[in-house]
Amino acid sequence: MGNRKPMLLIALGLAGVSYIKWFKWVIKLQLAVLAVTLIFIAIVVAINYGPF
Repeated sequence: MGNRKPMLLIALGLAGVSYIKWFKWVIKLQLAVLAVTLIFIAIVVAINYGPF
């Protein structure tokens, strides 16, 4: 997993995107995915969905 950062930096360099700009975009995306996941989990718990 540690050898993936150079590949990311090379790809960002070829695309002309700075690491800071990419990171700011990715962190927003990850927070949005986290929010959607938490909403779905809350719904599932509320309706007692699942075999447990």
